[in-house]
Amino acid sequence: MMKPEINSHECVEMFRANQLKETEDILVQKIVAGKFHWANGIVPAGSTKAITHIYTAPFIAWLEEMLGHPARGKHMLEDDFRESE
Repeated sequence: MMKPEINSHECVEMFRANQLKETEDILVQKIVAGKFHWANGIVPAGSTKAITHIYTAPFIAWLEEMLGHPARGKHMLEDDFRESE
């Protein structure tokens, strides 16, 4: 089963798995600015670190629509996925 939310690092890894360039810092800035329908975020008053929510299913649907084919790396978003150590 796919996780309902992913973090910004996992999102950037999905971009990279699909040959798209994105940095975590820029991604978070775009999320806070409201650029994506599949995520939202805020920077709390008195903080420099953003809190983001990235919703997996809408993100994957958007990515696959943009790519025009199934996204690579979806297995990384499974609940039980563990990177080899």
